Formats: sequence, C-alpha cells, structure tokens
Amino acid sequence: MSDSNSNGNHEHTDNEKQRRRGKDAFAQAKVVNKRLREERRAARKQRPQRDAGKYRKVWAVIRHQYSGNPQGQAARFLSDCPIPAAIGKRRWIGEEHLGEFGRVLLCLPDDLRAAGVPIRNLDEVSLKHVPPLVKLWEARALSEGYIADQLSILRRFLALIGKPTAIPTDDVLREHLRSKGVVAGTIGRCAIATLPKGWRDLGFDPDAIIQAVMEESEVMGVHLEMMGAYGLRCTECVQCQPRLSDKGDFLIISRGTKGGKTRMVMFSSNPEKRAWQREVLDRAIAIADKNPKGELAEPGLTLKQMKGRQRYVFEKFGLTKNGLGIVPHGQRHQFATDLFLELTGLPAPVLGLLPAEVYKSKWVIVRNAYLEISRQMGHERVSITGAYGGSPNKLRKSQHKRIGALLAQVAAADGALEAAGVTDCWILGRAAFGTEMLPGEHLQVAVRLSETSRDLTQRMASVRKALEDAVATRVTLTLWLEDGVPAEALETMYTPGTRLDLGKTLKPSDGHGSAA
Repeated sequence: MSDSNSNGNHEHTDNEKQRRRGKDAFAQAKVVNKRLREERRAARKQRPQRDAGKYRKVWAVIRHQYSGNPQGQAARFLSDCPIPAAIGKRRWIGEEHLGEFGRVLLCLPDDLRAAGVPIRNLDEVSLKHVPPLVKLWEARALSEGYIADQLSILRRFLALIGKPTAIPTDDVLREHLRSKGVVAGTIGRCAIATLPKGWRDLGFDPDAIIQAVMEESEVMGVHLEMMGAYGLRCTECVQCQPRLSDKGDFLIISRGTKGGKTRMVMFSSNPEKRAWQREVLDRAIAIADKNPKGELAEPGLTLKQMKGRQRYVFEKFGLTKNGLGIVPHGQRHQFATDLFLELTGLPAPVLGLLPAEVYKSKWVIVRNAYLEISRQMGHERVSITGAYGGSPNKLRKSQHKRIGALLAQVAAADGALEAAGVTDCWILGRAAFGTEMLPGEHLQVAVRLSETSRDLTQRMASVRKALEDAVATRVTLTLWLEDGVPAEALETMYTPGTRLDLGKTLKPSDGHGSAA
C-alpha cells in the first residue's frame, strides 16, 4: 500500500513539474513574440516608402517650368505622372482615388493661404505647414478619417518627388500636433462599427428594394443580390464573371478587388441559405452570359460607363444616406453580420442585443469567426472586420456608458424616492446589461420600501411617476420584499440620499449580492 501511495505521489509531483515547465515555456514564448513584434514594427517604420523619389527628375522640370504657380505644378504633375499604389499589389491607383489625389493637390495652395502659411511651390510643404493646415480642417468640422486621408495623399506626393520624410507618420506626427495645441489629427479614426448598417438589420426589406431595382435594370438588381449573398463590393460586381468564379462549393473573387487580392467566399453550411446563394449565382450567370465578356455588366458599356450607370440607378432608388438612409454597401455589411451569426450562433456585437460578457465567455469562437469573416471579405487585417460587425470591447464600453447615464437619470428622482420611503432601487432586465431598449419597451425597476403597511399603492404610484419623469420613458415597477438583490439587477444598488459612484464597473448581479 505504501509503495502505491509513493508511486502516486511521484506521479503527482511529475505532473506538477510538467505543468510548471509548460507555463514557464509559455511565458517565455510570449516575451519572445512580443520582442519580435516590436522589432518588425520598428523595421516597418524605418523602411522607406515604395517608389520614393520615382518622379524626382520629372518634378525638377515641372517646378522650373511652373515656378511660383503651385496649381499649374499640380495639374502638370497629375497629367505627366501616373500615381503608383503605396501598398499591396504593384498597380496604379484607381480612378476614384486619383480624383481625390488631384483634388488635394489642386486645393492645397488655397488651403495653405487660408491657413496663413502660403507657398510658392508645392515642394515647399513641410512639417511646419501641417499644424495650421489641420487647424483649418478642424475649423471646417472635417472628420478624423478625412484629415488622415488628406495627410496620407500629401505624404505620398512628397515621397514621389523625393521628400519621403517631410511629413512623419503615427505617434511622431500626433505628438507634434499636440505640441502645437492641435487636437484634430491626434484622436485617430474609429474603424469599429457602433451602429448596424445592414439593410435587414436596419429594418428594411432587401427583397422589395431589389425587386424594384430589377424592374429598372436586371443587372443592377443582381448586383445588390450578389452583395448580400457573397459580400461583394460595387466594383467587384461590375467586373465579376460569375460563370468563371463558380467553383461549386465556393466563389472565387479576383476582378475589381482592392489591391488585386483574390479571395474565396464559401457557400453557407445552412441548406436554406446555400440554396438561396445558388439561386442568386445562377441568375447572375444567366445575365452575364448575355455579355460577350461574360461580365455582370450591360453590354456595350465601358468599365467607367458601367460604374456611372450603377451609381445612377442606385441613387434613383434612394440608396444613399440622404435618400432612404441606406447605401448599396449595406448589403455587404448584412453579409458580415449574417455570417457572424452563422459561425457563432450569436448576433453580431454591433446589433447590441447581448451583454458584452457573453462574447467574452465565448471568445475563441468569436475570434475564429472574425478570422473567417475577414478572409471571406478580402481583408488582411482581422481588426477591420469590426467595421462591419462591431467588437465586444466597443460594445462593453458603450453598455457601461449607457448604464452610467441611466443611473444618473434615476438619481434625479432622489428626493421623491426618499420621501416615499424607498431604501434601495435596482435596474432590471435588458437595461441592467446596458443593452439599448427596444421601441415601446418599459424600463424595469425594483424598489425596497422602509415599510409596507401604510399607503402602499399611493407611494408606489408616486415612485413610478418620479422615475418616469426622470428617465423619460415608461417604467414597470416591482416591490422587492425578499432579502438580497433581485436576479439580474445591477450590482450597484441605488440608495436615495447616497451619491452614486458611476465610475465603478457595473455588472449584473446573480441575485445573491455578487456579480454574475
């Protein structure tokens, strides 16, 4: 018996040593990986821009011919110098980006003059011109994303003419702007969706809209179907050759993609959705077969004309922000949120239907879903998927903020609650998780009274009215007679006459006075 006990102790000790060695190895691997990431990041920052100085000699001629005429320099540069893409596949930038590139260069002299730092030649632009220029854009209420795009274009132009370090990037630029008292350009753009953009998620019927568009143009109607069924972009729809793209169990998308990257979009594992995707693709193939090139485009139109035709039809049916409030790209958003639900069994975080803790508890599944969605939508960065489906962290912050605002509103009824003898007050239901209330939904509140023997009905009525006036919505009030905290109530109890600590982390209770 003693020998068996001894052997068991030895085995236990060996297992403990193995687990300890495994933990130590894991910790060391994390340190090494962190160092390698930092080294790669530093190497990327030191790497010069692609094609830096490509047009240095051409620019010298342009500057001499149009000396003192920055608009003339910009026009001649755009005419003589095709703009190569800075990242991704070796290619020239697209027509839309080229138009924006030209607009920035042609407007730059006037903007700098308005900012109080005029120039005679475009190559005179340097870091000293950036703060007043950004201040001007800030005064015009331009977004962080817009400002970042303008500076990126300006930085690219300077790199092509041989001044790649004239305007720094990232933290260096932000620190410089802050040192000059400029806020804009230092906040950074938000790539995480906080509101849904999918048509169905916003309450629209995609089938009805697509059917109306099809009566005008069958091609454009199928474009919208392909966006919803396979997550295609508008340009990808125009150049898609559906018969060649169809590979049975998946679709190959390569024409019209960003950066020329090829991607696969898998057919759904859900039989009903898979049958619908096949129906949409077969319809697209039938229409594309009428085009000599096999493209999903109207015969006889150039690519530029087809893009214009697509834009015209979509705008005609109000598919704009100022029209119906939805855009064609919303079908791609719908594809992403639908795929997230299919992969995880959970609604996308951007819909705000579940507490952030649910996604945290299933983080491995959620992370894998983001990876798959990113791959099928043609993005190299997983983080960009948050622009379509939102993120649990962003959801948690918004829910925490919503709870804090609600408790602050409840605190406005402090006097009435204290006068009615309320000793404790709890938020219940969906609001306790910080989820957005549905139209017509009542706020659920539970209260504990100091005594229940006198004027109970009148006191409860006065409490409900005070709460409804404070939160500006209907309230369902419950009298809590038991000990402890109601199930799914906020862990932070509101006691009349006591100052709320809204900075505390707010979590739902498990009904026993502790966080679930």
